[in-house]
Amino acid sequence: MVRFDFGFFAGMENKEKKNTAYPQTLPRPTWAPLLVSVGILMMFWSVLTHWVMGLLGLLVFFVGLVLWIKEMLKESKNGE
Repeated sequence: MVRFDFGFFAGMENKEKKNTAYPQTLPRPTWAPLLVSVGILMMFWSVLTHWVMGLLGLLVFFVGLVLWIKEMLKESKNGE
């Protein structure tokens, strides 16, 4: 086998072992970001429709925000 140890490819196998992305594990998937974005969408939609839509959007936004913060706190406790 011919080995090319010059130019751009010199020592590539060593660099692959050194450069690892962190964190090694991905966070669990959650619905919270979707709820936050739908809540924001509903609040903007209420400008064109009715103020009740804005209240519902505010409620959905805060529910999603609380769920998202609880998930982050739970993951940070498990990581320590």
